Amino acid sequence: MSTNIRKWLIRGIGIATVTIGGYLIYQKVKTSRTANLIERVPDSVPSRLTKTSLLLLLDMANKQIQPKILKMTKEGRAKRKNIDPSTEKYAKMVKEHNARITKCIESSISQIIESLRVTESEFEHSVEHYRDESVRAKLFTLRQVRLPNPPKLSKMEISRILDYFGKVLQGLDEVSQIELLDLEIMFTQCEDKVFHKFGVEKADVEDQANQLAKSDNDIGEKLTVYRLQARQKEALFQGNHNLSHFHVG
Repeated sequence: MSTNIRKWLIRGIGIATVTIGGYLIYQKVKTSRTANLIERVPDSVPSRLTKTSLLLLLDMANKQIQPKILKMTKEGRAKRKNIDPSTEKYAKMVKEHNARITKCIESSISQIIESLRVTESEFEHSVEHYRDESVRAKLFTLRQVRLPNPPKLSKMEISRILDYFGKVLQGLDEVSQIELLDLEIMFTQCEDKVFHKFGVEKADVEDQANQLAKSDNDIGEKLTVYRLQARQKEALFQGNHNLSHFHVG
């Protein structure tokens, strides 16, 4: 894939799966039917998909990728559990883990676009053309980890976790001095701590916060502040760093 597309996929770190056996056979039948729903913009040069078709493709990718990412995250977290985050060993483990996920995601995307009879060029041009929030959110979601049945958090727990991530974001003022690997280690450690204490992933917290915010002004305000902080940091890091940890829906 092109460097630009790889950057978009990697930033979803907020974009994993290669399925096998009987499920793969089922998927082939299913994707062959879906391929008929994929449409191109008439007379577009270079050829690109309609936005609806691109979003459909990314939804399919997310459904395939999530089980694999969840498995890889659990395995990686178990290996890191008793490793000191300040050591080179921890840094190496985080780097290798992120590289494996990125490779798996790219492989999965390639398989899906091939099964839908979409060329890599069409996919790349489509992603580059539709750079609005809906497409960017889908790309980030490809790499976000969600549990199938996450425990329900209390209002106090959601508030505490949002405060915790907010403090981490506030500490990133000297962005030019932060190396990519240091950033990954910092957020990986934060997400590990939240998981070990509350048994949830960051995306699970955000999902529950979004739901609670509909009826709770306190959480709504806190979530708004958190989103603003995240988007400010995202803008500062745009084009230079992996942004998956910042992105919120």
